[in-house]
Amino acid sequence: SKPKSNDKKENRDLSEIDSLRSVGNLVFTMDVFTFNMVLTSTDYYTQHKKYKNLAQTVSLYTEMIRLLNLMYESSDSMEKIMAMGLLEHLFYKSDPLDRLPKLLSGWIPATFTVEYLCDLIELV
Repeated sequence: SKPKSNDKKENRDLSEIDSLRSVGNLVFTMDVFTFNMVLTSTDYYTQHKKYKNLAQTVSLYTEMIRLLNLMYESSDSMEKIMAMGLLEHLFYKSDPLDRLPKLLSGWIPATFTVEYLCDLIELV
C-alpha cells in the first residue's frame, strides 16, 4: 500500500488534470460569435439602462478575457492560434469589437456596484 502523502499528491494531480480538461472543453466554445453576443448584450443593457444585467454581462466578459489569456499562454498550439485570432477580432482590426472604452466612459458613480467597477478595472 502507498503512503498517504502520495495518495494526496495523486488526488491533487487528478484534480488538476480534470480542471485542465474542463478548461480545454470550454476553450472550444469561445469564438467570435460568442464574444459578439456578449458585447452586443453590453450595448443593449447600456441603452436600456439595465445596469444589473450589464454588470452580469461585464462579469462574463471579464471571465472570457481571462480564459482568452489562458488560451494565449497555453502550450497547446491550437489554443494559442485560436486565441490570436480572437484577439485580432477583438482588439486589432480596423473596427475592433471591444467595448471597454464605451463601458469606462459610461460608468456612473453610485449607479454600479463595486464588483462591476472591479471587473472594469481588471479589463483595463
